Order: sequence, then C-alpha cells, then structure tokens
Amino acid sequence: MVADFADLVQREPVVATYDYICDLTEFCGDAFAADVGAIATAYAPHASRAATYTCFATPDPHFHLWARAMDELFRGRSHRVFPTPRNCLDFLEQVRSGPGRAIRRPSLLVSG
Repeated sequence: MVADFADLVQREPVVATYDYICDLTEFCGDAFAADVGAIATAYAPHASRAATYTCFATPDPHFHLWARAMDELFRGRSHRVFPTPRNCLDFLEQVRSGPGRAIRRPSLLVSG
C-alpha cells in the first residue's frame, strides 16, 4: 500500500492537496517509520500551502504518537486520530464548513 500511495502522489500531484480519512479500525498489519518516510518523501514536492488533514480511524490508544510525528514530516498537514471513520468525516465537515471555509476540498478514503 505504501508504494501504491507514493506512486499515486507522483502521478497525480493534486492528491497531495486532499484531506484523507484512513480507516484502520480493522487493520492487522504493521507500519514502520520507513513506510511513513517513503510517503513523506513522495508527498513533499507536492504539499499544499493550505492546511490539509489526515484523519485516522483506529482503536489504537497510542496512535496519537504516530500522528504527532507525522505532523513534523508532512509540511502543512495535520494528523488527527478518531475512533471511527464517521468521527473523521464529522471533523472534516466541521473544519471545512466554518466561516471563511466555504470551499470544500476533496477527501480520499483509504482503508487498511
């Protein structure tokens, strides 16, 4: 999945400007710092100047530590953690529909 996402960002740079929802509620695999680094490297040249969000749905009580580390790797992108995909969507709808935020940016749902 890491190589696929890195390739997608290279082929379609506009994807770097999207908000993401990553559903990890049933994910049973592993993710390593090298995986995140590969995506960050592919993302960096295409980073949006506007604030973007990656929202993770996961039952992992420690995932916020990964999210905080990813904030440092992905310029302009904020990583948030929620218990369900619906909570992720609610958050994005709230931040994208507030005053001065009438422009809705596409979102990308990634399921683990």
